[in-house]
This record gives sequence, structure tokens and C-alpha cells, in this order.
Amino acid sequence: TGVAANDDAVDIKLGGSYDLGQGTKLGALFEQVDSGVAGSDSYNIWYLNASHKMGDTTLKAAYGSADETSSIANNAATQFSLGAAQALSKTTEVYALYSMVSNDPGAAYSLKGVGGVTGQDVSSFSVGLNHTFSSK
Repeated sequence: TGVAANDDAVDIKLGGSYDLGQGTKLGALFEQVDSGVAGSDSYNIWYLNASHKMGDTTLKAAYGSADETSSIANNAATQFSLGAAQALSKTTEVYALYSMVSNDPGAAYSLKGVGGVTGQDVSSFSVGLNHTFSSK
């Protein structure tokens, strides 16, 4: 992280999921980041997701938020994602997913985390194929 050798950076994550039954699952993640440098960045991130399976189709949604850091004003961000997956067999599915990150004027988040263009929103649409290979 570029933190001096005698500083202690701390990144704590707590996550979990719950199966409500009848094809619905909920998940949550909370992360607290402290760079370890006095007066430097510390912030919280939280993320919620849900999926619902109806036959061979699974609908998915997620929402997350990163708070402002302690050293820069107006650098919070939010992300949301909507998608669906269609099972083609027990081991293969196709999916489509739309995601968007909305940055405050001082924020530089991308779809991969920090590293985007300051103040610019980012979005993507993806389609793909997942296949599970098994040795069983």
C-alpha cells in the first residue's frame, strides 16, 4: 500500500450470506480500511447482494457504497449491478450483467475498485458463459 515500514495498515472485512429458501439468497459485506498513516485515509465500504432462482433462470442485484475518506472531501461512491443467468445444463450457464459506479466529484473508483478517473461515472455491460469442469 506504500505505507512506511513502521506503520500499521488495517483492513477489516466482515461478510456473510443467508439462504431464505425457495431460491432466494441474500449477502452482505462490510469493510473498514485504515492506511495506518496519521491523518491519512480511512473509510468504510458496504455491499449488499441478492439473487433469486426461478427454474433455470437466476436474477441478481447488488448495491454498494464507499464512504468519503478522512483526507479528501467529496470522494464517496456508489455501485449497483443488475444481471441474470440462464442455466443451459448442470455445468454450463450464460449470463448478462450491467454495472455502474457513480463517483462524487473527488472520487476515482472504477469497476475494479480505486483507479478510475476522478469524478467520472463508469458503467459496463457484459455477457458470458460459465462452465464448471469437475474431476468427479
